[in-house]
Amino acid sequence: MKELNFKLIDAEGKTHIVHICDQSFAEAYFSDCRSIDAPTVLISITCPDDPDARILGAENLHVLRLRMYDLDTSIKGKEPVTLNDLKDLKGFVDENNDVTDLFVHCGAGTSRSPAVAWAVCEYLHWGEPREIGTIVNDSFVPNRHVYRTCLQALSAANWPEF
Repeated sequence: MKELNFKLIDAEGKTHIVHICDQSFAEAYFSDCRSIDAPTVLISITCPDDPDARILGAENLHVLRLRMYDLDTSIKGKEPVTLNDLKDLKGFVDENNDVTDLFVHCGAGTSRSPAVAWAVCEYLHWGEPREIGTIVNDSFVPNRHVYRTCLQALSAANWPEF
């Protein structure tokens, strides 16, 4: 199981804890959600052809499930993440921007989850972008396409018709 957590301080001095982990860690951690006291956000990332992660619901747990391959180019009929795949990201992040605990998991916890976490932290102004990038790049190999597409999705004012 893989997990890294780090603290970021926003412009108002509020501390946020960001957890980047693999799917097995997330499933184990959230197998008993009665222990979650404070509002917590989980972005659960799985491949489009894999089942959802086994995450139990709880009153203080807000979950967004995203489906994307860990790709930056098309391979054997599989496509990299698109803005359409992330159409719910901005609304979810905006609705839950007051939480202090953010969990992001993907299968291995090394590429998609750090890319999404980095983009969300940058969008919410949790810490300095260079500080966040240094933490993420020193510990993981974030998928740059996922990161850039998340930043685009988070900054999109109006969604195009698909």
